Amino acid sequence: MNPDRDTIIEIAIVTFGRDGVVDRFSQTIDPGRPLPLEIQRLTGISDQDVVGSPKLDALARDIRRRIGSLTIVGHNVEFDLRMLASGGITLPNRSMDTYRLATLLMANMPNYSLTQVAVSLGLDPGPEHRALPDADRAAGVFAELLKRIDEYDERTLQQAARFAQQAGWAEAQLFRAAADRKVSGPLFALDDTRDLPPELRFAEPRERPESLQRTGSTTPLDPDSVERLLSKEGPLPHVLERYEPRPAQMRMAASVARALEAEEELLVEAGTGTGKSLAYLLPAAMYAIERGERVVVSTDTISLQDQLYGKDLPDVRTVLKESGQTEELRVAVMKGRANYLCLRRWFEHIDDPIED
Repeated sequence: MNPDRDTIIEIAIVTFGRDGVVDRFSQTIDPGRPLPLEIQRLTGISDQDVVGSPKLDALARDIRRRIGSLTIVGHNVEFDLRMLASGGITLPNRSMDTYRLATLLMANMPNYSLTQVAVSLGLDPGPEHRALPDADRAAGVFAELLKRIDEYDERTLQQAARFAQQAGWAEAQLFRAAADRKVSGPLFALDDTRDLPPELRFAEPRERPESLQRTGSTTPLDPDSVERLLSKEGPLPHVLERYEPRPAQMRMAASVARALEAEEELLVEAGTGTGKSLAYLLPAAMYAIERGERVVVSTDTISLQDQLYGKDLPDVRTVLKESGQTEELRVAVMKGRANYLCLRRWFEHIDDPIED
């Protein structure tokens, strides 16, 4: 966990190319000291698993041979390289960081852990914190991110390459190679007929969803039904791990439901651990679907807004589906003007022949 203090107890190398994985290597390593309990719990590796395993220096020659002059890919790859260097294996190879690429190519992620990125790309998460599954995951993530890079038009890729180079990113060459449609590695597609992705076609109007239509329903929003969804017998125990019904949360949700139904103002002071987000999101979602009306949730911070959109609202959707709701909950996010790119000024900037 810390290159200055800790040592490696397992190493894996996955060699992969255009046609998939070419070779896999995995080996536990004797650290020469007992494993801390937290590391055993994190990895599932015990002292018995590393007894009789080789020391890291005994594997150094084989590790260098397997890697050779190939590019090293990893998630937060600098950490891996520092850990190897602390064990006496310094690798001067070119490296690519899937964490850095994911932060650039995958917006609005709740977090950018290797598992979260893999799942978002449709890859099998598999076991965590073991060398070989993590290496396989990083290889798969890299291949999928390369596909995303290759979907952009040449102009956008050239700009991305320039900015990445100014930031000192080694990954700049990926964008430059894709922009030039030159094969700099075995995973790049040769097809140069792809168009700009729909979300970036600024010259044509973006397709908008149909406007909300009032349903005309006068069915009252029943506070008891909201409380049942939050109860032990409701769907939430199947949706959230270690979910426990909280009376304060249920009372708050029922109060929100009554306030929405009566079109009244409600002021609630709820302490930490109440479960406030679900207490207002769930009745608000039920009201919006039943009436076909918008419900605006305004937050004080962007981080809370991101949490609601990335974590809590997906849970609300699942709860409603589990409860038999067939109408899909539609959600949109709006931030302040300072959080959006002015396209007019952007294109004026990139069309300016004078570069900084």
